Amino acid sequence: MPFYSSTIIINTGGLKWYMLSEEVAANLVYPDKKEGKNETGKPAKVQNIRYIASVEKPKRKVMEEIHEQVKDENFSDKPLVCVMDGALHLWALFKDVFKGIENKVLILDIIHVLEYIWIIAHIKHKEGSAKGKKYVYKKLLLILQGKVASYIMELQREMLSKKWKKTQSDKFLKVITYLKNHKEYMKYDQYLAEGYPIGSGVVESACSHVVKDRNVDEITSATMHHSFRAPLSDLKSQKY
Repeated sequence: MPFYSSTIIINTGGLKWYMLSEEVAANLVYPDKKEGKNETGKPAKVQNIRYIASVEKPKRKVMEEIHEQVKDENFSDKPLVCVMDGALHLWALFKDVFKGIENKVLILDIIHVLEYIWIIAHIKHKEGSAKGKKYVYKKLLLILQGKVASYIMELQREMLSKKWKKTQSDKFLKVITYLKNHKEYMKYDQYLAEGYPIGSGVVESACSHVVKDRNVDEITSATMHHSFRAPLSDLKSQKY
């Protein structure tokens, strides 16, 4: 069975990586032409990584463990930054567990946004086509520049054009609803300007490797979290 995970990145202010929206969009849509280097010409690397992950504990429990680790940090000048996927119950849970920390920024994982743009691209263009990739790049760039509302309006106009099959219209509605529900967590132009992380793909990959190393054949649900600071692993396999 497939392995499902919910990933959270907690940035307590130790990581800053400034990238232009064009660089981010190009890296995600055209990974073979990857850009984005620091002033030394070498790829920027996260330091002092701490992983907290579990395939057994409830999401609230793991969030509470993360909260316990960061609750004494000083967030008066630098906010607590959280990157998560689109499950709305996770956002409500996070706000409840971390309600004692006023200065926090919640960010929708850009990788999940990308998946929804691809849904529209596959309606309008042939899968794997250059035109499809070009469409995804342009619309992802639009979102990264803080123009989510413009893209929503564009999709609404297209959906109402009546040239689509019902299944296609349903997909338009699915994407529009998703973007509307998460719009407040999609201020990517501001996040990039501040140097905040906006995606959790690397973390999900790292966690999945640990699960494979533990020889778990069938896992239907899991909770995985990552934060920046002193090295620590809460996985039984102790791979980090």
